[in-house]
Amino acid sequence: MTVADIYSLAEEGLKQIEEEIACSCYSKLSIINEIANSFFKSGGKRVRSLLLLLTAALSGYTGKRTKALGAIIEQVHTASLMHDDVVDGSTSRRGAPSTNAVYGNQAAVLTGDCLYTSAFLTLLKKYPTPIVTLIVNAVNQMSAAEVLQLKRASDLNITMQEYLSIVFGKTAALFSAACACGSLIAKPTDKRNEKLLYSLGMHIGCAFQLQDDLMDYYADIELLGKKAGTDLAEKKPTLPIILLCRYCAENPEDYSAVKQLFLSHKDNDEKLAELLGWLERYNIRPKAQTVITGYIKKAQKILMEFEPSVYREALMYLVNSLKESSTVGKELSVIMKDRLIK
Repeated sequence: MTVADIYSLAEEGLKQIEEEIACSCYSKLSIINEIANSFFKSGGKRVRSLLLLLTAALSGYTGKRTKALGAIIEQVHTASLMHDDVVDGSTSRRGAPSTNAVYGNQAAVLTGDCLYTSAFLTLLKKYPTPIVTLIVNAVNQMSAAEVLQLKRASDLNITMQEYLSIVFGKTAALFSAACACGSLIAKPTDKRNEKLLYSLGMHIGCAFQLQDDLMDYYADIELLGKKAGTDLAEKKPTLPIILLCRYCAENPEDYSAVKQLFLSHKDNDEKLAELLGWLERYNIRPKAQTVITGYIKKAQKILMEFEPSVYREALMYLVNSLKESSTVGKELSVIMKDRLIK
């Protein structure tokens, strides 16, 4: 199994979703549609809609009812990114100027709002209540997680439980909804299947975000699609720093030095280099990888509940790719950009 094989499995569904995105009208104002379309055309992995297609197929459905739903999920994800860039003061996204940098914060926020409401209107028109509930709950969890993350910025007393709540809300909630929607499209009354796939999405989403948080300290811009140290610049305590504080707490001098460095106003590249030294001293990277592996193993175990198929194999490949700083995400982005996104 390769990334190209996975793309081939989902190619028809992904094309349909891209067509739906391309012809969507989010507002009567042309500027709103211009801003939204420029964001969609900038690329992306479309991993959430890919999970929808693969879990629906795993459950026995490969028809067209995923078309509008996949586009809705991508609208929701895009709206959240527009809002995040404003909140974080980001000036770039996927190697290009961010929406707020080009059009201004107000336009970016309001366009995100239009994407959300457009998605909800389509949901209500085309899909039953259980699917609507899943998506709307995910958006609620995403917003709550971002507020909690803001509240805990610069706070090295954040607990692992609080941090994992943020991880679930900001990323895994929509992964879970996408996977459970795959079940509901295929088997509306099969609660066991829905529960399994919701849990699958949760573990994939958590591993995905945790790996991203880890790589923010270690990967280069070519792999990340953004400059390393972004979370550090925003003083967001994420997995590497939380683990470092836990393990160096036994040495008050080291803990004090790490805390002072993390909260300092030094040049961010200099801070990152020094913190990497501390992470190396306390052997934090393999400890963080152990946490990530725990989620991966749970996702693998869930997939083994399903009969063997090319769809189970594809999902297992995606799960396994999260074990290390894989280039799978980059490969998916390239395929989507080259073949689908117009």
